[in-house]
Amino acid sequence: PDQRAAMRADVARIAVDLGVPGLAVGVDVGGTFTDAVLDGDTTAVADFSATFAGVVFPGETLDVSVWHDGPRHLITATVADRDGAPALNNVVLTTH
Repeated sequence: PDQRAAMRADVARIAVDLGVPGLAVGVDVGGTFTDAVLDGDTTAVADFSATFAGVVFPGETLDVSVWHDGPRHLITATVADRDGAPALNNVVLTTH
């Protein structure tokens, strides 16, 4: 079975209001995770990587799902406004 299915999933919905597309989406998702799960403690982040999977336009809303696997947090982001079109895949945020 898929390991992600066995992990606890947290889902958040965030509004994207970016003047700069692309990298800013990854920063916005990583920042939202850090604020929500790590109480804003950026020093707890050991590593962050992501693969862009699609286009996100300013003003769109992302659905962000997080699977917790010890210090590794597996994240996906889809565009809620476009029926779950992929935005970010293969996102791994590792904490100390």
